Amino acid sequence: MDGDHCNETPPEHGHSDRWPTWLCETVDTVHTVLDEAHSPAALGTSLVDSLITVSGVGFVWVGTERGSTLRVRSGPSTTSLPSTLEPDGETLTGVVEASGDVWTGAETDHSDVSRVVAAAGADIDRYASFVAIPLHGDKGKYGVFHLYLDSSDRTHEETLSSVGSAIGRRIDAFETASQLTRERKRLESLRSLVSHDLSNPLNVASGRVELASIDEDTSHLDTVEAALTEVDELMKRGVSLVEVGHPVEETEELSLASLAQDCWSDVNTQQHDLAVEDFQFVGERARVRVLLNELLENASLHSDDTMTVEVGPLSESVGFYVADSGPGIPADEREYVIDAGYTTCPDRTGVGLSIATEVAGAHGWDITVGAGDREGTRVEIVVSHW
Repeated sequence: MDGDHCNETPPEHGHSDRWPTWLCETVDTVHTVLDEAHSPAALGTSLVDSLITVSGVGFVWVGTERGSTLRVRSGPSTTSLPSTLEPDGETLTGVVEASGDVWTGAETDHSDVSRVVAAAGADIDRYASFVAIPLHGDKGKYGVFHLYLDSSDRTHEETLSSVGSAIGRRIDAFETASQLTRERKRLESLRSLVSHDLSNPLNVASGRVELASIDEDTSHLDTVEAALTEVDELMKRGVSLVEVGHPVEETEELSLASLAQDCWSDVNTQQHDLAVEDFQFVGERARVRVLLNELLENASLHSDDTMTVEVGPLSESVGFYVADSGPGIPADEREYVIDAGYTTCPDRTGVGLSIATEVAGAHGWDITVGAGDREGTRVEIVVSHW
């Protein structure tokens, strides 16, 4: 993908291979933004705000379809677009995202094309043609790039497809870098478990056995059993972390409401209530169930009173949350709560939120712990920064 065609002299007969001005500027702008972007979030914002200044481009937005919901990933910063829409019928975003093919046309009946620009306060009739570019990388599909053009020049689908692929590959690179960072942290956590957590009870057991031998007093061995039990629990914790933390390979479209209700049945609490709002996302069903089970069980265990647990989609990011109205976690402990071993229950190993963190990391998701809207605890899982 380059701009050489911008300077070619058109042939005397047949179609010209020379690119129109808007396409030349679009290719150059995308190259510049891809070189300068430092994160998926910055990339999405910069692409739209940069391309809206291109000659001949009247409106730009990026969207993706999840289930029956259309998500507006980004639009011009000078406009205020809704984050989601409930489309009327088939959307161009869904069609292009599924097919992987560039779509161009002078008019379209797809509701998302008209509703998004209307939300920005513009009249769709002012645009001469429309372009929808799939953003597909090697690791996944990242939505559709919509351009509303002031002219109906030949659109060069092959070039536009290359533009979409370049953006997709850049997002792939961000995902790979994040995965490597998470894997390094995971290995450090396991190293700490082996070198520090296991060494303490083993040293206790070794010391007591030595004292029993020296003093010929078997009472020293009473402490050994407790130390070895702790070692056994730590080993089980390590195995659990390894099992749920390996990279996800097989995924499917999941319903948050359905999974949360199933997991709530597993927790089997009678004195607490569950409120769920659905959210469609992609993940490995078995491990997402483990994540939700741990979060719901932790919420239930840490409250003796009647409590409501809420599960639903995030409003400002792509992901979901689990929030409870229980006693909450002290602010100075929230950064440690996802570490293996943290617990306020003396009869539990403290693996709950660390297991949830491992499952999230295996999917390439981020997990944070904070205060809920009604006190309590709120755990947020961001499944995509794009």
